[in-house]
Amino acid sequence: MLCKVCQGFDVRSLFVLAASRIATETPKLAVHGVYPEFEDFPKFYKHYVGISALLSSATEGCRLCSIIWQNWTKDIPLEVIEREWLAAGIGEEQIFLGLSKWAPEAQGIPYLTALQFVANGTQRILGMFEVFAERAKVPDGFGHLLAREVYQSPASDECISVAADWLQDCVTNHKTCSRIHQKIRQLPTRVIDVGLADDSQKPRLIVTNGKCGSWAALSYCWGGNSAFVLKASNIQDFICGVPLEDFPPTLLDAFIVTRGLNIQYLWVDALCILQDSPEDWAFEAASMKQVYQGAVITISATNSSSTYDGIFKRRDDLYDCPLDWRSAGTSESTAVYLRSGFHLSDGNMRTSPLNGRGWTLQESLLSPRTLSYGKQQMAWECLECRIDEGGRPVAPGERYRDKAFMQEIFVGDSNVVRQMTRKFVQWSISFIPTSLAMGSGSWTVIPFRWSSKYYEPYDRWFDIVQEYTSRELTVDTDVLPALSGLAAAFEILLTDQYCAGLWKNDMIRGLIWNRQKPRQSLPPGLNCRAAPADYRIPSWSWASVRGRLVSFHGLMQEDGWTFTEQAKVLEVSVTPRFKDPFGQIREGFLVIRAPFCEIEDPYNSNYDQTTTQNPILETKMHDVFANVSDYQNEFKQQHREHAGQRFAIIRLARYLDDRFDEGPGYDSELPGTKMMVIESTGMQENEFRRVGLHTVQVDNGADMRNQRSFFREMDKANWKWKKVRLV
Repeated sequence: MLCKVCQGFDVRSLFVLAASRIATETPKLAVHGVYPEFEDFPKFYKHYVGISALLSSATEGCRLCSIIWQNWTKDIPLEVIEREWLAAGIGEEQIFLGLSKWAPEAQGIPYLTALQFVANGTQRILGMFEVFAERAKVPDGFGHLLAREVYQSPASDECISVAADWLQDCVTNHKTCSRIHQKIRQLPTRVIDVGLADDSQKPRLIVTNGKCGSWAALSYCWGGNSAFVLKASNIQDFICGVPLEDFPPTLLDAFIVTRGLNIQYLWVDALCILQDSPEDWAFEAASMKQVYQGAVITISATNSSSTYDGIFKRRDDLYDCPLDWRSAGTSESTAVYLRSGFHLSDGNMRTSPLNGRGWTLQESLLSPRTLSYGKQQMAWECLECRIDEGGRPVAPGERYRDKAFMQEIFVGDSNVVRQMTRKFVQWSISFIPTSLAMGSGSWTVIPFRWSSKYYEPYDRWFDIVQEYTSRELTVDTDVLPALSGLAAAFEILLTDQYCAGLWKNDMIRGLIWNRQKPRQSLPPGLNCRAAPADYRIPSWSWASVRGRLVSFHGLMQEDGWTFTEQAKVLEVSVTPRFKDPFGQIREGFLVIRAPFCEIEDPYNSNYDQTTTQNPILETKMHDVFANVSDYQNEFKQQHREHAGQRFAIIRLARYLDDRFDEGPGYDSELPGTKMMVIESTGMQENEFRRVGLHTVQVDNGADMRNQRSFFREMDKANWKWKKVRLV
């Protein structure tokens, strides 16, 4: 039922205006916008005057007034509305129905808006809604402006057919995607034959022996220890076949999806890798890039927290409201519907259980196509299209999510690779060999500076590592294997040497990192991670420290900083634990030449300040190590005491903040420096390990004089260019 006011609203006429705008205008980029937008139609239809009238109509049963009221008040207690709004007479401005601004590349289609213009000219948004149509009844000529229905059951034939249509359209009509799909692929070592839809053939394990074919891959959360895995003791049972109903719900649902997509084989890590064989696991982990990159599609159980959680979950009821879509020139009409504009969002996918797991990042990026099952809907992503079940495009908000970038590397598009690996340009050279030879350590000496063009592909790697380290791993020693497929891809792009999560030609920037402490406290006295004796990630790699998000300070150049390296890598060596050069590490070392200065133990606050040559620096450093938990986390994990131990700092980089010019009396290029804190190992002369990173920056503020005195102290200190070995 609609009230008389709502019956007068002609939703079709509103969308005719939007279609006309698309046909005659070009979307414009706002001053601080990311995507070009079409302008809105905020005052298309005068609705009720004031929220009191809206509430009255909603109470009497009008569907449209009800969902506007529900949407606006969902986070406001009723007593607050009655006391602070209705009783006070607030919110009695004219209500308008219209369309929001919309960016074709982002949310794709406009929202229907219900809003008021308040006294100061700002808008009070009462509701934003998607206007959607049933898939078989989309009004002609408006498919690009209307959303689509979302099925309540993801297991329904109708819902699975939507996914099958996406795949067929991609393979048939997407030039880039079909070029990848048409390549003949060798099947992985083992796959699951998912059987027939009538269950006349049970799912069974196939040992492929080099056979070629097509397969889907599954990306999911194990959810802890799962008993339903492949082992040497049960491999023959899986080869003979297992009844569908015996599989855990997540795997069972994945088989049904695979059948619905008309794909015979599915790769599932728990069932295609011998879980009780370290050798088989290492071999297959090294092949992960080929498995996901070669799959026709990856089925992503995004909202499932374990193998027993299932993919097919009943979705929440979305309140909707039917509106007549009045056909032009006739009395006929069909129905379109409204639902909340923010219930089906990309954010819901990103905060799902699967996207909090480390392994699944490369599974997503390596796959040419991904079908994700979220809490409320499915989403499709390939090289040319990102769309959700509700009909909106899903634009990635982060550079690391660029699937097309990764796939172009795999297919060997020379133009893309050449474009992304533009040779670096050296500029602003002010290298003074005599000063360095004399050991003056002048702060103005700049060995070299790279242009931002050189950094671009390496920055993409930093983006990926930062996202990766915000996720969780069940097994600590997976920290590099879970990234190995992406590392192998970037080796093709960069033509560079991979070094335990970093790259040789961008090593100095790569060394300037810090890592947040773990969510749970580590045992006292823990030295690095518990691991086999022949497993040791070098201390200069971010992967050597257990914790959460890694921040790379070298990315500051993107935010208006001028970044200058002050150290030089002479040699780097990393020995893999197994055959995979991108997997677990047996050992590694780095030989670096940099300005070097000995200091007191940074974690011992009882040092004698009268004997140190850097009292300001060491006071600041001791304060940081004593009070900042992230610095304590790294030091406690890396530190190994020995008799006669020495501590030192080496300067890695200098940077200038040239973003702001505050006017006379202010320095718009305030200096800062990044230094690695190291300790002797006691094993050989000039061998050290990293135990921390220290930053000092001069800020415009009350402490500027004190901080400038630090830099004067730095210039006078006994800095020596020294070659050290870091392990």
